[in-house]
Amino acid sequence: MCDNERTLRSNNSTKGPTTSNDMSVGDLANLMKSQFSAYQRSTKEEIKTMGDKLSTEIDILKRDITSDVDKLREETRKIYAELTSTINTLESDTTQALESSIRANDLIVSGIPFVQGEDLMSYFNTWCSSLGYSEEHLPMVDVRRLIGRSSNASNAPNILIQFAITVQRNDFYARYLRSRRLVLSDIGFSVNKRIYVNENLGPAARAIRSKALRMKKDGRLYAVFTRNGAVYVKRNEEDRGIAVKSSEELDHLLHAS
Repeated sequence: MCDNERTLRSNNSTKGPTTSNDMSVGDLANLMKSQFSAYQRSTKEEIKTMGDKLSTEIDILKRDITSDVDKLREETRKIYAELTSTINTLESDTTQALESSIRANDLIVSGIPFVQGEDLMSYFNTWCSSLGYSEEHLPMVDVRRLIGRSSNASNAPNILIQFAITVQRNDFYARYLRSRRLVLSDIGFSVNKRIYVNENLGPAARAIRSKALRMKKDGRLYAVFTRNGAVYVKRNEEDRGIAVKSSEELDHLLHAS
């Protein structure tokens, strides 16, 4: 073997020296593990921050939705109450209008004691004479006692006069209101007490009128009257008649005065 061959083999078998920049596999693994841990911590913190922010936004959104729902619920409640009130008013107005229409040709006479064999038509003709009617122009009517329906004493049930024509009914009532001179002595009784003529009100209007009359008696109202089945009140002499459709309206009217 020549010298050159021995030199080449010697160089191939000799290791070079280790420098300070060289890194072992273990050191590299530790470095990667450390960097990955730092990345994990950073990622967790970012995720937590994002979660907290999202949670806050969700809470705000929930409060806003809850507030909107509460407002919507309150608005719905108000609308429902208004609709209910409107429906009740319409039902009451319709009922009273129907009752007034049914009774439009009626008048009620009160304060006349019942007498066996009484001639109610003769009573009516006498009243017509007292109110200025001629015999040729007497209204066409049906007259009868309302036995069992009157709130008066049992010996003086109300008398119902039903006119064939509404205009004649209105004329008779207007004449009565102008004079108010019908008395028991006119029809053969020995006393001179007044006879009262009123419109034939429905149950609701009768209740309102009764309450209004009690208020008038207590001095809280100046006048109470009816017109075409509706109850009107006056709070003072100068006041115009105010139509009252319910007991609640009557209370509100007095509280507002």
